[in-house]
Amino acid sequence: MNLGDLIYLRFIPSGTLLTLKIISTAVSLFFVFSIAFFLKKTNWLQYRYAQDIRDFLSFKMHDLKRFEKILNKITKRLQSQSVSEYKLAIIETENLLSEILDRMGYKGENVGDQLKQITVDVLPSIAEIQDVRKISKGIIHDPDYVVTLERAQRFIKVHEKAFQDLNII
Repeated sequence: MNLGDLIYLRFIPSGTLLTLKIISTAVSLFFVFSIAFFLKKTNWLQYRYAQDIRDFLSFKMHDLKRFEKILNKITKRLQSQSVSEYKLAIIETENLLSEILDRMGYKGENVGDQLKQITVDVLPSIAEIQDVRKISKGIIHDPDYVVTLERAQRFIKVHEKAFQDLNII
């Protein structure tokens, strides 16, 4: 057997080679159509590419409706007469800000670490946020921390202004 026989596969009968070509073509087509079928059935392409393009063209995040729903839930908590609801609204607002900053690429263990990375150009109300963060720190570190409706409303208003500065709402 020489090199020419190996290159042209002359040691395999021509009928068998044709059969192998047909089978391999059929298997390849099966896998190509399977991939296309599953890409169409799942939303992977939409999540991977289309959503980013849609966000870029609309200049808004795709989770905007979810964020607005969370903000509505937070404002409803402020309408109750319960101090624990005020505290929960404050913590949820801070968690929402943390999630938004995380999605914008500001990583950190908590909101304080994320805010250290932001400049006044990105978030003009950063000083106010850092000022009202004392309330959320107090709630987290002291379960008996007293929160009035006025303080909770101020906290929420400052964060809503920050969300507007970040073009979230």
